[in-house]
Amino acid sequence: ICLLDPTGRVERANSGFLELLGVQPAGLLGKHWRELVPDAWHPQVAEALTAETPQQIELKVQDRSIVITAFRGGPSEPGRVVLP
Repeated sequence: ICLLDPTGRVERANSGFLELLGVQPAGLLGKHWRELVPDAWHPQVAEALTAETPQQIELKVQDRSIVITAFRGGPSEPGRVVLP
């Protein structure tokens, strides 16, 4: 799980998300999501992050696929996005 702030920077992430990206916690917080994922994923991830409704996307990683869903934050967290 990863929580992005309204500018697209990582506020929080769990160990599963760190493992998925292959980064250490110190290398993740405050980084923009575009710095963390392969360029080939940018169009799909950008579309999912800006959608008003939850968007599920499938991303290819070598010989496997990863499915993620982007959820917009609620009224108390405007502009934030959760990637479970």
